[in-house]
Amino acid sequence: MGLAISLLELRQEDAALPLLQQLVKDEPENPDAHLHLGVALSRKDRCGDAVQVLTRAAALRPATAQTHYLLGTCYRKLGQNEAA
Repeated sequence: MGLAISLLELRQEDAALPLLQQLVKDEPENPDAHLHLGVALSRKDRCGDAVQVLTRAAALRPATAQTHYLLGTCYRKLGQNEAA
């Protein structure tokens, strides 16, 4: 996951996405993998996909503020202000 996070920090979401997608597939119970995949998806304006991934991250670790913030941001971008 370290390489994917480094790529996200460098704003290289296209390179990070396949790494994070594979990580989520390999470690479906890893909330950090879901969170970082959600970050990459939201930065690519794929908020519909990001909501699914971030919802799973929130279910795995409910007390993560960043996850809830990103969920709210994506819901607003999707025009779902009530859910935000």
